[in-house]
Amino acid sequence: MEGYCDNNPNIRNLLDNMPYDFAYCKIIANENDKPEDFFFFEINKAFENIICMKRNEVIGKRVKELYPLVERTSLVWIEACDKVAFNLGRVDFEYYMPFLKKWYSVTAYSRQKFSFCVIFHDITDMKQSEEAQTESKKDCSALTESTERNTQIAKWHKGLDKYLLNKD
Repeated sequence: MEGYCDNNPNIRNLLDNMPYDFAYCKIIANENDKPEDFFFFEINKAFENIICMKRNEVIGKRVKELYPLVERTSLVWIEACDKVAFNLGRVDFEYYMPFLKKWYSVTAYSRQKFSFCVIFHDITDMKQSEEAQTESKKDCSALTESTERNTQIAKWHKGLDKYLLNKD
């Protein structure tokens, strides 16, 4: 199947050279408009790295067809995209992909019912930096607490020594 942007080389070039992972998808809903799956209508080269597949293997395929073991409820970003595709609008959130061991900032938006675009931006370095900063603050706090406790004990000992020396 041909991708959505294959007939427009300018858009294709833009998508393939942008530093973010991009996918344009269509929802597959049942007769009650309940989302059951979605298929990839377009992706860029960066997105190929997330899904570990080439564009020509993905375009026109259902997610469940590509990843039969995908449990939809376990993928927060798919649920968010479903909501956006039905209500139109935009949602931003962060998502951890355990199989890649990476954090992503995700923006999903839709201007047409039953379809959505999603953009992933790797924020793993930022998350690791935040985590290191939090650990550092905990260590400093523990050190400060320990130092204060030791200072209080030392003052108490000095006071006790003074008391014992002046007792006679």
